[in-house]
Amino acid sequence: MFNKISQFIQKLQLDLFQFTLIKVDDDYLKQRLLHPSWISKSYLLFFSIATVISGEYSAWNMGLVNGWGSLFSAAIIANLYYWCLLLCLAELSTAMPFSGGQLTFVAATMGNVFAYIVGFTVFMQFLLLYSQTALVVGDFYMTLAGLTNQQMEYYQYFVNLIVILFCSAIATDLKLFCRVVWGLTAISIIMIVVVLILMIPKFHLGAFQMNLGFDNGPFLNNGITGIFQSIPYAIWLFIGIECTPNLAEEVDDVETTIPASMLGGFGVLTLLASISMVLVGCNPGIQDLEGAIYPLNDLLFANYNVDPNSATGVFFKWIMSFGITVSTLGCMMGCIRLVYALSRGGYFPHYLSLTCQSRAKGSFANGTPLFAIAGSAVAAYGMMIVTFLLDSTPVGSFLVYGSAFYGLIAGMFTFASYLILKVRSPSLKRPFSLKYSVISYTVPIIGLVLSIISIGGCFSADANNTILLYIMVIQVILSLIYYIFVVRKRLVLSADQKFIRAQIAKIKMNSIQKEREMHTNSRKEGVTSITSKTQRLFTLDKPAATKKINEHELPR
Repeated sequence: MFNKISQFIQKLQLDLFQFTLIKVDDDYLKQRLLHPSWISKSYLLFFSIATVISGEYSAWNMGLVNGWGSLFSAAIIANLYYWCLLLCLAELSTAMPFSGGQLTFVAATMGNVFAYIVGFTVFMQFLLLYSQTALVVGDFYMTLAGLTNQQMEYYQYFVNLIVILFCSAIATDLKLFCRVVWGLTAISIIMIVVVLILMIPKFHLGAFQMNLGFDNGPFLNNGITGIFQSIPYAIWLFIGIECTPNLAEEVDDVETTIPASMLGGFGVLTLLASISMVLVGCNPGIQDLEGAIYPLNDLLFANYNVDPNSATGVFFKWIMSFGITVSTLGCMMGCIRLVYALSRGGYFPHYLSLTCQSRAKGSFANGTPLFAIAGSAVAAYGMMIVTFLLDSTPVGSFLVYGSAFYGLIAGMFTFASYLILKVRSPSLKRPFSLKYSVISYTVPIIGLVLSIISIGGCFSADANNTILLYIMVIQVILSLIYYIFVVRKRLVLSADQKFIRAQIAKIKMNSIQKEREMHTNSRKEGVTSITSKTQRLFTLDKPAATKKINEHELPR
């Protein structure tokens, strides 16, 4: 009886997880070509900053509820985690430069099941980021228009729809998108520096920084628990920059542009985050700033007695809005490129990866995944509607916690993929790599430990957010079930999968050649049978069965 049950379970596992990659014709890939290599270091640098910079303008300050010391300690943990993650991503993205980013890396090392889980979590991460930043932008512009709270509730559906449509329209032209992002990001950086300069005479360390009160309390007034609970808000200072590798297929020089832009951008963001942390030492202090929607505005207005409704106040509000707007654009692009990559590989419906193709050189929207743009916009607006229908305060906090949680799950798998690739394929070409083997193993291990600690921080939140986080875990499990019964039947041998197989073949041939040379040098008599003992690079070493199918026959 036991043997029969065991055999049934084994058969069920084979039936559920066995998949067939659909081998498509050349037209499939031609209809999904992105814009030819165009993005330079300057544009990608400002894009990497743009995806995050709204975190310096809002949301992070909610972590001050646990005291400045707790948020400062959590920010150090988050910053170290992101340095580890970006160093690994810089190496992986130059070795496998595809728009899937983390999805591609996990597919190469762990297979399509884990790749789908990571693809789903990263998609949810950027969907929540896209929705959160668009919500803040909509509220910001309604406030600038002088609408009351009751009027804002009435117009919020329309205003946020306009924000989504405006951002989507800019994304249809890559060159326009890059130039708009470059300009808005430059203004946003300058504004944070201007605020710092204006606040220097007003800075008073002892009065406001140590805890929620106006006296010199303990550095960690909520202890270690306060640090854990502040981690998701500290992550908000840096979250989003990990989508930079998703533009790998559109940059002009993958080997240098991605590492330089991503790491350089994060260096700038680290400096800007430090400025934001220091500024809370100014009047009106932590008690007021921890609940502020736009803390930088409140700092300026409180210290220089500026009326928010005066011409000066409105001017500063408009300038400050650029930082939040540009992050909406950046997070939206990360979401779009991920939807495109998931669709091209068969994880999402295939039509979402179709791009606009025109024979005219320089044609508007040439190489743009219009369906992916539309799909991302619909999903983000749907998330907003859910937010409108529920109480905005806990939901807004959940959007912060949720995006951090999903991002940490994906980061954990990324570190694991990096380590697997190091062990199984040390000979894989890596244009950018960490020097010295000790460092190359220490960095991902530290990052893996910090990601686990940070996930624990997400679950140490208040009861409402903890329940929502458990719901998110259930979502991941349901997505796996969806993969087993639906997705695995329509996976495609896409560009990144072909690259993976080519690398497998190349490494195997190199290994066989080395073995032959070794046998020749040993000068043994007779014919020696050569058995390859090559370590597996990818889970696709024994490729899944493929069947050729035309574009019109693909399952939708």
